[in-house]
Amino acid sequence: MKTYAAWGESRQSLDHFLAIGDVVDQEMADYFVNVLPPVSMSGLLVQIGEPVKDVAGRPTYATLRRNSARQWVYAGNCYRGASAEPPEPTRGMADLAIDILRATHDGNDLAPRDLALVEAGVNGHLNELGKASMVALHANATKPEGYTSPSSHTSSMR
Repeated sequence: MKTYAAWGESRQSLDHFLAIGDVVDQEMADYFVNVLPPVSMSGLLVQIGEPVKDVAGRPTYATLRRNSARQWVYAGNCYRGASAEPPEPTRGMADLAIDILRATHDGNDLAPRDLALVEAGVNGHLNELGKASMVALHANATKPEGYTSPSSHTSSMR
């Protein structure tokens, strides 16, 4: 069991001290409730009221959930009201987006639909057709002669 006292002695950040699945003492649960007004709180879940980071454009919060033995368990940094961490956006799409943005003057040269495609890719909101469109856009934007704005664009990217 991870304790609030041991955390204080460790001088580590909460994220470094706790691992997903760690059972915590009541004093640690009280800290989650009292450090800031919780963003979400019930008998089964408590989330510190300040976002830790954004994932796919949505804030995540340090989260405790109750297990079947009624113990508080660290669930990681979860969306509001959730008790499981969201997946990180696909790194491959982020790499493509960086290349596209660099090749198009930070996206200023992109057609609006292509810019929306890049945004959806970075946020992890593309289906297989959208991912294929992103790869094609990357090829278009990074070709030696530069980006060519399409006259028509794939209509389904999400």
